Amino acid sequence: MALRSAPSAPPLVTVPPPARPPLHRWPGELLGLAASLLSALPAVWPLTRFRYLSSHDGTYHLLRLVEFDRLLRQGEWFPGWFPNFAVGYGYPLLSYYPPLAYYPAALLHLLGLGLVDATKAALALPLLLSAGGAYLLGRDLFHSRLAGWLVAVAFVFAPYHLIDTYVRAILSESWVFPWLPFLLWSLRRAALASWRQVGLAAGWWAALILSHNVIALFFTPVALLFGLVVAGQTRERGRAGMRVLAAFALGLAIAAAYWLPALVENAFVSTGNFNTAAYRPEHHLNAFDELVASDLLHEYAQSPFRFGLVQVALALAGLAAWPWARGRRLGLVFGAFLTLLVGAWLTPLLAWSWSVVPLIAYVQFPTRLLSLAALGTALLTGGLALLPTPWRWLTPAGALALIVAGVARIDPPPLWPRDADLTVGTVARFEYDSGIIGTTTAAEYLPAWARPGFVPPTEGFARPSGTADDPPLTARLLEAGPLALTLDVRAEQPAPLRLHQFYFPGWRAWLDGTPLPTRPSTALGLVTVDLPAGQHRLELAFGPTPLRRATWAVSLGGLVVAGVLGLGGWGLLVALAVALGLLGGHALLVAQDRAAWTALATVPGDPLTLAGGRARALGAQAEVELVWLTHREAPPDQRMGLRLVDEQGKVGAEKWSRPLFATTTTEAWHRNEVVRDIRLLVLPPGQPAGRYRLEVALEPGRWVPLGALTLGPPPPAVAPPQVVRSATFGNAFALDGLDLRVAGTPAAGGVEYDALAPPGARLDLRLVWRLLSDVDLGYTVFVHLIDPLGRRAGQQDNQPGSGFAPTTNWQRGIAVADEYYLQLPRIALPGIYRLELGWYHLATLERLPLGAGPASSLVVARLRVPGPREAVDPTAPTFGGKVALREAHLVGEELQLTWQVVHPEEADLHVFVHVLSASGSIVRQADGPPLAGNYPFRLWEVGEVVRETRTVGPLPPGGAVAIGIYLPATGQRLVLATGQDAVVVR
Repeated sequence: MALRSAPSAPPLVTVPPPARPPLHRWPGELLGLAASLLSALPAVWPLTRFRYLSSHDGTYHLLRLVEFDRLLRQGEWFPGWFPNFAVGYGYPLLSYYPPLAYYPAALLHLLGLGLVDATKAALALPLLLSAGGAYLLGRDLFHSRLAGWLVAVAFVFAPYHLIDTYVRAILSESWVFPWLPFLLWSLRRAALASWRQVGLAAGWWAALILSHNVIALFFTPVALLFGLVVAGQTRERGRAGMRVLAAFALGLAIAAAYWLPALVENAFVSTGNFNTAAYRPEHHLNAFDELVASDLLHEYAQSPFRFGLVQVALALAGLAAWPWARGRRLGLVFGAFLTLLVGAWLTPLLAWSWSVVPLIAYVQFPTRLLSLAALGTALLTGGLALLPTPWRWLTPAGALALIVAGVARIDPPPLWPRDADLTVGTVARFEYDSGIIGTTTAAEYLPAWARPGFVPPTEGFARPSGTADDPPLTARLLEAGPLALTLDVRAEQPAPLRLHQFYFPGWRAWLDGTPLPTRPSTALGLVTVDLPAGQHRLELAFGPTPLRRATWAVSLGGLVVAGVLGLGGWGLLVALAVALGLLGGHALLVAQDRAAWTALATVPGDPLTLAGGRARALGAQAEVELVWLTHREAPPDQRMGLRLVDEQGKVGAEKWSRPLFATTTTEAWHRNEVVRDIRLLVLPPGQPAGRYRLEVALEPGRWVPLGALTLGPPPPAVAPPQVVRSATFGNAFALDGLDLRVAGTPAAGGVEYDALAPPGARLDLRLVWRLLSDVDLGYTVFVHLIDPLGRRAGQQDNQPGSGFAPTTNWQRGIAVADEYYLQLPRIALPGIYRLELGWYHLATLERLPLGAGPASSLVVARLRVPGPREAVDPTAPTFGGKVALREAHLVGEELQLTWQVVHPEEADLHVFVHVLSASGSIVRQADGPPLAGNYPFRLWEVGEVVRETRTVGPLPPGGAVAIGIYLPATGQRLVLATGQDAVVVR
């Protein structure tokens, strides 16, 4: 009998479709992609609801873009050093933090979008790109356009994907999501004999590294395993495996300019902050029963960092397609592997790995890995499209369930930053007031030579030591750039010169064209050069180190090779044309920026010399960079004045403050320290455009001209408030009025309350302020909602402009509109609520007085929150046919009462509660209007039910409590239908 071999197991993959499908297939491909992109739109829509959104990291990224855009416009197309971060001392943020995600936002801003809208668009784009990449991957793995569409929907609406957009608003991690499916898609095709896809896969891999190096670290072995598994299913396994490895090697080369210096130069920054308990990954693991959320509609406010219930349910349902997925099971196998691996990593099951695997601790929070699990569950969900026809309805039903469960409860609190407020001053005050240095919570990129905790306290500044005996210098500014200064310096004898920047490799100096060593000095680790005696030309600049130059050459070579492989002849030419266009546009932008600056005069002085500076007009705003040189200890709290004077000698704008937006003082500067002091002046509304003289002063009345600028017309004044309300706080801030909207309806005002506010209603408050006198402190506004019992039912405390318009940046003569958002509790005590506001200093919590009196808060609105309306209970005892007592219960020493108005009453009615002895005499009483007078019966609507609690104390033996209603003016009691005037409770 002939022997038969056992049938072989079906392969995980089949022969792929041609790399270039016939022309008649393109309509189907475009239709699948279009359907995926359109299905992703509900994930983008919430971004259009507010100007910006309150989130974990959104403010950080917006402030980073302020500095990134500023440097990009001034010629630094890869800015590794942010000179205005760390409150003006400089910070190497993008030398270590992945930079790629900031370029789309900056490009959109350069094309005309405001910075806020450009940032929101940069959060929306990854959602749409993710849909396209997931569709291509799902279509190829399952050989089904329907499955590709379902994978795209499941990936975009995975809860963690939306968390990164709306809860965290983290640009870098949001841009991770598109590269994950695009990388696997290209790796699969590269393994199946496509060298073109090797170049594309290398590009996706490099983009992933440049977007988020930590997630790239975790995804590397997973993606490599995926590519090698696909290669192992082909006939030429060795060549296929080489193509996969080549893609990874080429991707590392393209990103080498970022990752290699960051790894080698890791010792130059204080990354030791990662080792604190708050940032150890093993301290942020989920319990097994907390891995999956219990809500059908994902609750982002309560349990955000979990698998979604619908996400997991549909992923499990997709596994049911296994019998019908012969030859197409790789997507299911890989999806299950990725999901289970991440699930194990998030629980104590693999807790040991967080402390033994090198570099793994840099993840900080293991929940980041949910981004990988989102792709795993999406691939599993795609299996639903492979089910036989009777069950195919699960595909659209599952997609709809994912969309609804994903977006139904997205409701981020709004923020109101204005593009005009997004300046260097906003960044400086944010760091100074919050203590969050460099917009990184652990200050993990603080140069190793800098003293931690260098930000001086508000109450005083420590005078520097060890430099008072340095020989004096004189200096005149010759040229300035964003990361460079050229000075004409003179020293009578050898002396050190210090730059008001932290020392970091990359700071270089040239004396009369000859390189001069730089070194750190002082406790702050400032950039220092040792000058010989005589007069010299000194150049100071920050640039790439030799290592970084070498890695740029590697990256450029890798990019060229990947372009040749991935784009081919015509594609490469188009890419080169686009690159040259971008470089040319950038060069033109830089040239325009350089031409816009005007050099400022030198003003000799003692103890400070103004070595010079530069200024430019930005519409009606003058941006001024003053370069100071200290000669000796300056007087405490030295303030500088800056003003604009028109051709007729009339002052158009004036502001006095401490340097660097009041984040430092000359008292803290070292001898021979060169400090760049940035200031802003804005023409107030009504001031004409034209040519203005810029003047500076160290003392009132002693103004020195610096140069002239031509300013444009000022923007229109803020819209006047609908409700005029005048008040002053601390002789510094004047309130001119307000607008209040309750549930979208303007508050109409009234005699006893200003608006009806149902429970859960949203309150939008717009305040119009004026600055009465210049301030050097960042003050905070509090807006409190006080319930009828005097308890705080809601609040929003922040600096004006949602923190983006600090008071130190305000200017006298210009009104500021400030917006706030509160929400009534969904289960709210009925009654009259008060909306109060005031000012305080965050560091001391000291409030500013209201006017000349002792009060510190102003009631700006009263809101009536009604109780629920129910059908009148005819059996309830009713006093005078007007008010029914529906329930009365004694609980310990408290009496719980439930009232209902059955007939409108205009007169004031009071409730009496008498504790009676056994003989009927009054022992104690708790009389008064309902809810302590905060909600009189006359304001109730018919059928409204309100509960209140009154303390009555212990009852005497045999005692009781009598409850009734009376007219306080006459003492006349309202009687019941039985003729009695009280209800007795024992």
